[in-house]
Amino acid sequence: MLTTRLTQKLGIRHPIVQAPIGSLARAELAAAVCSAGGLGMLAMPFQPPEFVRAQIRLARTMTTQPFGVNFIIAEESFDNRQKCTPAIEPEEVSMAQHIATQGVHHFRLTVADVDRTVRFYTEVLGFVKLMDLNPGAFLSNGKVGLGIGPHPYPDRAIKDDRFDENRVGLDHLSFEVPSRAALGEAVQVLDRYRVTHSEIRDLGEAFGICIVIFRDPDNIQLELSGPRQ
Repeated sequence: MLTTRLTQKLGIRHPIVQAPIGSLARAELAAAVCSAGGLGMLAMPFQPPEFVRAQIRLARTMTTQPFGVNFIIAEESFDNRQKCTPAIEPEEVSMAQHIATQGVHHFRLTVADVDRTVRFYTEVLGFVKLMDLNPGAFLSNGKVGLGIGPHPYPDRAIKDDRFDENRVGLDHLSFEVPSRAALGEAVQVLDRYRVTHSEIRDLGEAFGICIVIFRDPDNIQLELSGPRQ
C-alpha cells in the first residue's frame, strides 16, 4: 500500500482515481474500484437528475468507501447539478424529538425459494443483484434495497406456506414508476412473463395515482404506482 497526500486526503488505500468517462463509469464499476482501494467515479455529464440520484444511491448500497461524481461545469448544467445536490450532500441528523425518517432503505422478504424469487425481481421488475448473502441475496433498483432469504428458523417454517395479507404484518409493497405511460408498458412486461395482474386502476384526485396490482412467486402482493397523467 502506497500512502500519499492523496490517499490521506480521500481516505483511500491506493493513489488511483478511476477515469469518470463513458457509459461504463456507473455505480457497479465505481464500487468495484472503491473495494479495490482506489477512488471510484461516476460519469454523469449531461445525465438527467433522476438518473444521477439513482446512480449515487445505488453506489451507496454497494460500497461504504468514498467515491466521486463527475459533472461538466457549464452554465446549462448548473440547474441539473443543483437538483442532484440532495443525493450528494451528507444527510443531516434531525435534532427534533421524533425520528426523522427519509424513506425506505430496504425490505427483507422471507421466501420459499430464493433463486426463484431473485429471478422474478430481476427479470420482471428490473432489480440488480448486488451480492449473495449465503443464504439469500441482496438486490437494489437504485432507490430501494431488497433482501431475499429463506426462513430464518427452518424448524418453525410452515410447510407449503404462502403469503396472506390477512395476517398481522405486511399487506403489500408499492413500487413507483415515472408516468401513466410507464404503467401501460409495465402491463405489457407482466403479460410477457405471464404474471397475473389487475387492470390499471385510477385511485382518484385524493391519491393522485394509478396502480397495477400483481403478486410475486410467494404470493406477496405487489403494486406499481404512477401519476394519473
